[in-house]
Amino acid sequence: MNIQNPIARATGEPPSQYDADFYVWALAQSDALARRDAAALDWDNLAEEIGDLGKSHLLEMENRLVTIMEHLLKYEFGVMRDPARKWMRTIVVQKTDLARHLRSVPSLAARVEEIAREAYPDARRKALAGFEYHESVNLPFYSDALPKTLPYDAAMLLDPDVMPEPRD
Repeated sequence: MNIQNPIARATGEPPSQYDADFYVWALAQSDALARRDAAALDWDNLAEEIGDLGKSHLLEMENRLVTIMEHLLKYEFGVMRDPARKWMRTIVVQKTDLARHLRSVPSLAARVEEIAREAYPDARRKALAGFEYHESVNLPFYSDALPKTLPYDAAMLLDPDVMPEPRD
């Protein structure tokens, strides 16, 4: 969303409805679409916002996958088992929410493993940061033990009933 139009600010022009009040602009655009009033549509900003909508669905899936993978790593490799129940709960909640999200945007389901592969380094980094904070003495072990590439398939990432076995 274009929060401020720098050209309008520099020239002293009044801000467009889009720049001045996004909510009012969105309602007006929705009304114009419903009335099929092409002349009232802000085509450039509509195209940008529609593209951003698609990106936001992809980003939500990516964020949930990172959280799932981070906690799968903690659950599977964590030496200290006290937080294991919290990790498991986070995994189940995120998998359940991701499944709901994929039901509303089913085309993203085909990209789960691709996006997970791309996002796995972030999940690994977050898991290591968590281990460093809570078990810094074991960080060398975790740095070696956590796989460098995605160790989970789609079933492990999506099915709330599928969990890895904790490592000894």
